[in-house]
Amino acid sequence: MRLRFIYFFACVISLASCKVNVTENIAKQMVKVNVDSMNFIDEFIDDKDIVILGEASHGDGHTFEIKSDLVKYLVEQKGFNALAFESRDFLEIEYIRGNSFLQGRLDQNLKKDWVRQWSPWGPAQEIQVLVDVLNTEKIDPIGLETYSFSSELITLELIKQKLEEDNQVSGSVDWELLNNLHVKIFKQVYDQYTAENLQLYVSILKELFDRVLSCEKHDMFTVQLIENAITSAELKYYSSLEANCSNLNKIITLRDLQMSKNLAWYKEQHPKAKIIVWIANFHAAKKLSAVTFTGEDDYSYNNQRVFAELVTEKYKDNVFSLAFTSSEGESRMPYEFEGVELINIRSPKNSLEKELALRNISYGFIDFKALKNKRKYNKDRFHSLMLGYHNQQGDWLNVFDGLFYIRSNYIAKPIK
Repeated sequence: MRLRFIYFFACVISLASCKVNVTENIAKQMVKVNVDSMNFIDEFIDDKDIVILGEASHGDGHTFEIKSDLVKYLVEQKGFNALAFESRDFLEIEYIRGNSFLQGRLDQNLKKDWVRQWSPWGPAQEIQVLVDVLNTEKIDPIGLETYSFSSELITLELIKQKLEEDNQVSGSVDWELLNNLHVKIFKQVYDQYTAENLQLYVSILKELFDRVLSCEKHDMFTVQLIENAITSAELKYYSSLEANCSNLNKIITLRDLQMSKNLAWYKEQHPKAKIIVWIANFHAAKKLSAVTFTGEDDYSYNNQRVFAELVTEKYKDNVFSLAFTSSEGESRMPYEFEGVELINIRSPKNSLEKELALRNISYGFIDFKALKNKRKYNKDRFHSLMLGYHNQQGDWLNVFDGLFYIRSNYIAKPIK
C-alpha cells in the first residue's frame, strides 16, 4: 500500500511539473530564423492561397520591418500576387486598383502616395520595403474594411448610379426616402437617428440587394457596394451607442464578418490569386474563443468569431495564419504621437515569451500546427502576450498555425 501511495504521489508531481513547464517545452520547439532569406516559411505556405500576417500591437516597428521583408519574399519568391489591408476602405482600394466605374467619381488624390496614407502603418519608416514592393511589383491591393468616413457619404449615390448604368431595378426604389435616412445615419443627426431609422434603411437596402442578386446578369461589384453600405450603416449605429461589452461585440462581429466577405469577393473574382493579409493578431486568430480575456471589464472572447476563423471556415486548409510576438521592448499606437500611452513589453514568468527569451534567439519560429497534432501538447493551455501584450491564458496552438518571434521590439519611427 505504501509503495502504491508513493507511486501515485510521484505521478501527480510529474503531471503537475509537465503542466507548469508547458511553456518551456513549447519554447524548445522554436527554430532560429535567418531573416535575410525568410525561407523558413516555405514548407508551410507552398500549398496555401491565403497567408495571414498578424502583429501583437499596431505600434511595433520591428514587426512592421519583418512583415515588410516577408511580403517581399512571398511576392518575389513564392508567387503571391495580392495584399489585403486592414484599415483600408474596400471602395477606395477598388478605385486605386483601377475599377473603371469609379474613375472620375472619387477624388484622384486618393491615388497619390496611397500606401503612406494607410493608418497607422503608412507613416512608418519600417514599411519602406513594402512601399517599394507595391510600387514595383505586379501585386493587387485589397481593401478589407467597409466604407471610411471619406467614402460613406457618397456610397448611396454610387449605388444609384451603378444600378442606372447597368439598367437594373433602380427605378423601383424610393431614393428620396433612402437618401434622407442615409443623411441621418452618416451625417450623425443624433436627435433623429434611431434604431427605427437604421432598421428601415437596412431593410430597403437588403431588399435591393436580393433583387440585384436575382437578376440573371448581375454585377458582383454592385452587390458588394450594397452589402458594404448595409454593414457600414450598422457599424455607424452601434458606434454611436454607449460603449459597453454588448455593443463592442456587435461592432467586432460586423466588422470582421465584412472583412472576410470583402476578401472572399476578391477571391471569387480572382480564383487563382495568392493573397497576403496584413492585419492584427486579434483578427488573425482562427479560434479567438480559445483565449481567456484578462481585462478589467466583463468583456469575453467566448462569442467572437473573427476574420481568420471566418476565412478558414470558407477556405479550409488553404489558409495559414502567422502570429507575431516579442519578449521585451516598447510599443505605442499610434506611434507618431508622443502623448499616447507607451506599452512597455514585459514577459511575466508564466508566459511563453519569458521562456522564448531564455532561448537567446533574436528571431524564431514555432510550428503550432505540428505541435497541436502531438498528444504531448494538444490539450495544454498556457499564457502568452500575443494579443496586445496582455498576458492571457489560452489554447494558443488552436488559435494560430505558427508564431514568429522577435525578441525585442521598438516603437515605429514616422517618416520625416
